Amino acid sequence: MSEAVHPLHDPDILRAGIKLIEASAGTGKTYTIAGLYLRLVVETGLPVEQILVVTFTKAATAELRERIRQRLVAARNDFLAGDSKEEFLAELIERCPDPEQAVRRLERAVVEFDQAAVFTIHSFASRPCPSMHSRAVCRSKPNWRPIKAIWCNKSSTIIGDDS
Repeated sequence: MSEAVHPLHDPDILRAGIKLIEASAGTGKTYTIAGLYLRLVVETGLPVEQILVVTFTKAATAELRERIRQRLVAARNDFLAGDSKEEFLAELIERCPDPEQAVRRLERAVVEFDQAAVFTIHSFASRPCPSMHSRAVCRSKPNWRPIKAIWCNKSSTIIGDDS
């Protein structure tokens, strides 16, 4: 039986489909989610407004938002330096085919991070369709649609896409 690959190092984790990452409390889910978010920005070039992160509580949402922002800033600085003391970032920098493009992507992500979609389930579900009026029912597909979504709770994380 082969050993499980940590989601941060799984080369297939960002490919189309739905993946489930299970983890108990205190096992680094926030770190992993921030790392996966970073990979989506660096490896796929997704802008922050096309990555959706949903969790349960307002406190968890605030923590995720801050930790993701910190990861983006740290990664940008490490990519500019060409190396990192952190193993995950050092590996990401080493396997990156175009570090200059990665820096541009990270700089854009840091600048545009206020547009990042990091929500509680309740706040995400209560968001109105962009094209509807306050009392209208949304019958058409809204224009805003995340390409990648990261859903998380106390014991698991699901990564999915629109395919």
